[in-house]
Amino acid sequence: MSHLDEAQYITVWHEDISAAKAARKLGVGETTLYTNWTKLKMAGKLPSHPRTVSFDRATKVPPIPKPKTDPERPADVGSHDLLLAKLYKVYGTKRSAA
Repeated sequence: MSHLDEAQYITVWHEDISAAKAARKLGVGETTLYTNWTKLKMAGKLPSHPRTVSFDRATKVPPIPKPKTDPERPADVGSHDLLLAKLYKVYGTKRSAA
């Protein structure tokens, strides 16, 4: 693999396309593509994480925050819960603790 080929493989690795499309773009088979990506990872020229992690970073989807809840308090489901809204209509919003 020449230096130019390395640059092409690295560029295609970061694109949000399937491995099959990447192989067609480079004019190689998928086995050759994966073999060369593995060599580049071992040489430290590509990240060691899977390509899907790069796609997640590229789309910049923020992670869903985990709610900080007190174990003594029930989880807060929020006002957007349609089932909870229907239950409130039928049974009221507060129930007295007996």
